[in-house]
Amino acid sequence: SKTRELDEADNLKLLLHNLDLSYRLHWVGGKTIKLTRHDQDLGTFQL
Repeated sequence: SKTRELDEADNLKLLLHNLDLSYRLHWVGGKTIKLTRHDQDLGTFQL
């Protein structure tokens, strides 16, 4: 049914939104940024 498809789409959007919020970029200094997710270090990057 249409309603159910909409519900699933909304759930997916909500999930993706929450995933986005769990990733964080930290400016370390100079031109270096650090990517973390739930306080786990995923790596540092040069801008």
